[in-house]
Formats: sequence, C-alpha cells, structure tokens
Amino acid sequence: MMFGVWVLHATYLEPAMYSVLAYSIAVMIYISLFWFYKPNESPKNKTNGENNDRKRHSVVSKRKKQNSILAILGLTRYEVSYCIPFGDKFDSYDLLTKAIRRAGLEAANLIVGVDFTASNEWQGRKTFGGHSLHRISNKPNPYQKVISILGQTMDDFQQDSQIPVYGFGDLATKDTDVFNFKADDGGCHGFHEVMEQYNNVVRRVVLSGPTNFSPLIKEAIRIASHSKKYHILLIIADGQITEEQKTIDAIVEASDYPISIIVIGVGKYAIYTSLYINKN
Repeated sequence: MMFGVWVLHATYLEPAMYSVLAYSIAVMIYISLFWFYKPNESPKNKTNGENNDRKRHSVVSKRKKQNSILAILGLTRYEVSYCIPFGDKFDSYDLLTKAIRRAGLEAANLIVGVDFTASNEWQGRKTFGGHSLHRISNKPNPYQKVISILGQTMDDFQQDSQIPVYGFGDLATKDTDVFNFKADDGGCHGFHEVMEQYNNVVRRVVLSGPTNFSPLIKEAIRIASHSKKYHILLIIADGQITEEQKTIDAIVEASDYPISIIVIGVGKYAIYTSLYINKN
C-alpha cells in the first residue's frame, strides 16, 4: 500500500506566505491521494499479452490522472519529481479550496502532532526575536500561524467530526509517548478548537526531548488501523530529529497502512528535516 511522507519548511510566515504554505499542503495531500488510489497491476495469472495491454492502459490512465491533478494545482511533473520550489498560483483561499475539490478531495481524516521539545527554545532565540517558538503573546508564534492556515484550508474537508491532536517531546512524555491535547482523550471540533487547546496546553507543558516522531506515528497507525479509513498525519515541528532510527522504523511500519505524513517545519533549521527524511 503506497503512502507518502512530505516535508514543508515554514521558517518565516509573513502574510504573503500564508497562502503559499496552504497551497503547499494542498499539493502534498493530493499527490499522496493520487498514489494511494492508483490503479492496481494486472493479476499474475493473466497471459503476457493481456498483462502488457493492461499495464499500458494503467500507465496511460495514471499519467492522464496525474497530469490533470497537477494541472489543476498549477504544477509541472518536473517540479514534483525534483521537489522544485513553486509559487502560489491562487489569489484567495476560496479559489484554492475549489481547486482542491476539482483535484478530487471531498473529505479527509486528519491527525495533528505538535513538537514540544527543548530545541524550540534555543531555535526561537535565533529566529523568533530571542523567544521560544511556542511563546504566547500579542504576536502569533510559528505554531499558531500554521494552525491558523490549516484551519482556513482544511476545516471544510475534515470528514470526522473530531480531529485528534497530540503533543510530544515534553518533560512528561519525552521520546516514549504522546499526550492528547484534551483531558478526556477526545478530539477537537475543528481547527478553531485546536487553536484553543494549543493555547491552553502550551502554558503548562515543560519543553524537553529528545525529538522522536515514532510514538506519534504509531498512534496514527493505531487510529488508522481501527477506523480502516485514509488519514493524513500533520506534524508541526522545529526540524531537529534526534531519534533517527526509531523515526525511520515507524515510517516504514506506517507504509502498511492508509496514512500520509506531512511534516511542517518551523524554525531556522527545519529544512534539515526535509533533507534527512528525503535521504533516508
């Protein structure tokens, strides 16, 4: 079963960049959906001639479908194949939402994970005016900006009524577990509540580490295996993976389930998450 791991870098989120990040998320989701629902290969018990005909038809169908999706999102095959930076092709969130629907997505099941490791503190000193990337003030922090963007683009597509949201890397869970944003272990009703719960949680957690995506990915596997539905795991993190092999093993395990993983990096060194995951 095919699944995807995509990494987005969101170091500086000025107003003009909001739609760019949203557009990037949409592109990653729909490329993942295409590969997840791609045509199956022909049965092995068919003759060679039948197999060849079916394979040719499958390739043509796949190519036409992919080209149509990329065309709707304003991308070329070259940009996707070689991860080339691309510009925002839309003037508003409404146009983006309509393009998303034309590309084939009607609903999605979302899971959100938020990084509470100590590296958010020292990275913020370099990139967020000397403050933690989780600092709460009258100026939105990078995590709040990403949650806001997700709410403006993804709320209409959320299939389930609740969005499970987890934190990881704090003093209580470290690299062995995750914690639910809600005390009753339930989900959030839309990204508006995700923001509310984040603002409450961030005031009481103690940043720690090390950074390990494995517990979060395993929780997503548990949810997906129980519901039997396609899920998108959105991980918002500062990009410093320290438990590398455990994260790799969890990603490999997730490839057996209907899950796509999108990592949205914040902070100066978030790009290293992209380089690391792509390399491994």
